[in-house]
Amino acid sequence: MAKKTPAPKAAATPKKRVPGWMVVSFSVVLVLVLVAFFSEVELGEKPRGLDVGIKNVLLVTFDTTRADRIGAYGYTRAKTENIDRLAKEGVLFERCITVAPITLPSHTSILTGQYPYRHGVRNNGTHNVEPDVTTLAEILGEKGFSTGAVVSALVLDSRYGLDQGFDLYNDDLSEAEKAPLFMYRETKAQNTSERAIRWLQDRSGERWFLWVHFFDPHANYQPPAPFDEVCEDPYDGEIHY
Repeated sequence: MAKKTPAPKAAATPKKRVPGWMVVSFSVVLVLVLVAFFSEVELGEKPRGLDVGIKNVLLVTFDTTRADRIGAYGYTRAKTENIDRLAKEGVLFERCITVAPITLPSHTSILTGQYPYRHGVRNNGTHNVEPDVTTLAEILGEKGFSTGAVVSALVLDSRYGLDQGFDLYNDDLSEAEKAPLFMYRETKAQNTSERAIRWLQDRSGERWFLWVHFFDPHANYQPPAPFDEVCEDPYDGEIHY
C-alpha cells in the first residue's frame, strides 16, 4: 500500500515589526494630543496676551550692545550687574538675532513685529515708518495703556514715524553735545533716565507702557568718570554706565 506523502506546510508569514522610533514618536504625539484635548475640555482655554493680567510694560533697548560684552552671556570682565540679575531672575534668550544691524530698522521691527521688507524701514535717516504700519504702542493704547517713549539719539527722532501710538514721544536732545563728524547727536544715560523717571512719576495707578532707549554704547566710546577708569575698554565703560 503506497504511503501518503504529507502535504507541505505553508510557509509562515514573517511578522512585520514596527520600528521602535515610530512607537515612541506615536506615543509622544498621542500624549500631546490627549493633553491638548483635556486642557480644552476640562480646563478651558488659558488666557493669553494682555488677558493674563499684565499691568505695566517696560521696554529698555541699548543701542549697538554686543551680547558677548554682557556678564549673563559669559563675559568675565563685564560690569553689568543689573542686567545679569534680571537675566538670572527672569528669562534669558540664548539665541536672539537682530533683523538689521541698524538702529531705526531694528527698533521698528521690535515695535512692530515685522521684518524690514514688511514695515519698509531699511536704513537710518532715509526711511520712515508709514502710517499704515501698526506699532506696539498703538495696540497697547487701544487696550487702555498710557504709552510713553524716551529716546537718546537723533536717529530715532519722531520725524521718522516711530512715534505712532505714543502719548508722549520724548526725543528732546536740547542737552545733547554736538556730535562728531558722521556721528549722531545723543544724550547721555543720566539725562535719558531722568526724562523717563519724570514720565513714570506722572502715572497714578494707570496701566502704562514705557520704551526707554539708551545710545551710550554707540561710537564714539567716551564713558564719563568714573566709568572711564573702572573698565579698561571704553566700550565696556559705556555699557557699564
